[in-house]
Amino acid sequence: MAAMSLAVEEACALSHLRWLPLGLPRKRAAASQLRVAESELLSAMMEVMVAGNEAPIIAAQGVWDVLFSFETSQPLTSRKNDVIVDELGEALKKFGAACRTDLWYLPQWWQVWRPAWWGVRWRSLRRQRATKRAAEWAMRASDY
Repeated sequence: MAAMSLAVEEACALSHLRWLPLGLPRKRAAASQLRVAESELLSAMMEVMVAGNEAPIIAAQGVWDVLFSFETSQPLTSRKNDVIVDELGEALKKFGAACRTDLWYLPQWWQVWRPAWWGVRWRSLRRQRATKRAAEWAMRASDY
């Protein structure tokens, strides 16, 4: 899911290089890099679609929709594209928040019964009791 954010940033950085005052060979190289970035973005989107849960998929689809609403006939700094860049930032924040809550590994309030979690908890409590008893026995033995 981190690949999705990186691919979006790279595609945005490369998508409007034709407006920069570069020579033709550098623009061709940038166009080939843009194709690579777009294929990485498509790969990351498919990875999210295959391996993600519902919330990250919906957020990734929002990023995808905003990303491809750019006016490529205008420079990136045009008014219309400025609004789209702001929307893209918000969509990426929503995507990050959806992934963060999706990847939260601690049990939620409805997941109280987890045998492995309770097993670790009970072993820890038993270990604490055993060390407390050992300390009490050591105190009693030192009194005699």
